[in-house]
Amino acid sequence: MTGEVYNNLEKDDIMEKIDVFAHVLLPNFYNKMLKINPNLPKDIPFINNEVLTDMKRRRETSIPGVKQIISYVNVNPEDYTDATTSYDLCKEANEELLDIIRENPDIFYGGVAMIPMNNIDGAIDIIKNQVVKNKELYCI
Repeated sequence: MTGEVYNNLEKDDIMEKIDVFAHVLLPNFYNKMLKINPNLPKDIPFINNEVLTDMKRRRETSIPGVKQIISYVNVNPEDYTDATTSYDLCKEANEELLDIIRENPDIFYGGVAMIPMNNIDGAIDIIKNQVVKNKELYCI
């Protein structure tokens, strides 16, 4: 569904809503994952949807009165890398997520932090040092 559907509604006709787990695939993280596995777009065809990667296009398709809690599409570093690399990728991905949320507070309410499930100590560190310290991040 796109924003065009709601263009004829009055502001009072739309209640603010939150769309949880709205997926993104932000450019820095995506490019690093492509270096690890160049076949990702072929192996996971739905990641080719430009709304995942292009924030201008995302904005054009956003629905008035709806804010999103964004999360990375299911391209998990632990499925492709060792524990240390997945930890580093998750930390960097979360910083990129925070930047996008803060740059677009009118469409993004927050984000779900990525944690390395093959690195429990790293996951705990991310929760303590990124999630707890940033009100925009959640860990579910």
